[in-house]
Amino acid sequence: MVFGDFAKIRTLLTVINESSLSRASKKLGISQPAVTQQIKALEAALGRKIIDRKKNGVVATAEGNEFLKIAIRLTDMIEQCESEANQLLGRNEPLILAASHIATNYLLPLALGNMETISEIIIKTEHNENLPRMLKTREADLAVFESDRTDSEISAKAWLSDEIVICSNYELPPTIPPADFANYEWIGRFSNSHTRQLVTEKLRQMGFGVDALKRKAVYPDPTAVKQAALKASRQLCCVLSHSVVADELASGKLFAARIEGAEVWRTFYIGSLASRANELAIANTMEALLRSQRTSE
Repeated sequence: MVFGDFAKIRTLLTVINESSLSRASKKLGISQPAVTQQIKALEAALGRKIIDRKKNGVVATAEGNEFLKIAIRLTDMIEQCESEANQLLGRNEPLILAASHIATNYLLPLALGNMETISEIIIKTEHNENLPRMLKTREADLAVFESDRTDSEISAKAWLSDEIVICSNYELPPTIPPADFANYEWIGRFSNSHTRQLVTEKLRQMGFGVDALKRKAVYPDPTAVKQAALKASRQLCCVLSHSVVADELASGKLFAARIEGAEVWRTFYIGSLASRANELAIANTMEALLRSQRTSE
């Protein structure tokens, strides 16, 4: 019976998600020969080959992909039943919420502080572009995205909006035309930063490129950028989410300006796999987060 031993199906899903037998064995905590044996047992029960080893890793065959669709549906149903049973019995498993650095450090603390306790929430910080993968590999139950998702496998709802502003440790005019950016020294983020990408695209639309900027340093996260500006002995400018510098702007430690002729905003979204959106723990936590934001406004 193909579905008699669900452990073999979980092994197959892990192998495909990891694209590797060795990585799957490490993640599952079993030996690689045991992983291979379980896959062979599934292939024997199905009477067909379901994986291939390619140069770029392990992939599902055409027939394997069809079986995976059934296996994923079965996994989702079992996990939903387990979640509902735990809720019924009062055994609340920790819920894993993955989010970017900004959401983890500046948005979620306020939201979680205003939220009614449902179950323990474990926060994992990850780059925005990796969040969909974490949901699909079950490394996270929920995620806070820095932009809307067009992926049909993910169901997301708009959460809150945040303005992106120019910041400095010295006073700035209310607005700065792009042509004057060359008059300042800048610090910022790596090119894969969502904040940097939004501002770069806005400036491009205005006919201004960022290559001419006097960039002094590049940092891995917005907190590091903020700290560099706070500790600098000369004027430095940077582009950050308002939520990152709200306290420093209020206390006069930093100063803000907008790009002349443009405002840059982004909306954060809370999402899960569409197939898991109705699981009690996920649905209740998402609604509580949305409600906590409405309460704090």
